[in-house]
Amino acid sequence: VSTFTLDMVILYLLTAVLGFPSIVGISAGFIIGLTVNYFLSRHFVFKYSERSKATGYAFYLVIGGVSLTSILILVGILQSLGMNLYVARVFVSIIVGFGNYLTNLYQNFRVAGKRL
Repeated sequence: VSTFTLDMVILYLLTAVLGFPSIVGISAGFIIGLTVNYFLSRHFVFKYSERSKATGYAFYLVIGGVSLTSILILVGILQSLGMNLYVARVFVSIIVGFGNYLTNLYQNFRVAGKRL
């Protein structure tokens, strides 16, 4: 939740305050939030991952790239249907975030089913 809040603050600052296009705000917020989330997750949640931090981060970025692409497409669709940017971003985050978490849990951190 804290890194998603950071993501949304960056999105708001870049789009509403500084006037950047939503694609820039969404991308920057997501990438910064993703990076912070990786290091927090790795330190506090998945510290017993079988992957090195560098390899895990590389996988995290690849999975994040798929997530970011999905977010940009889905937010764009919802905005074209008249939904507010920030409402669309929150809505899409629930769906994509869940998939992102499960993919990292089972494929990247490789700790699912193990005693932590």
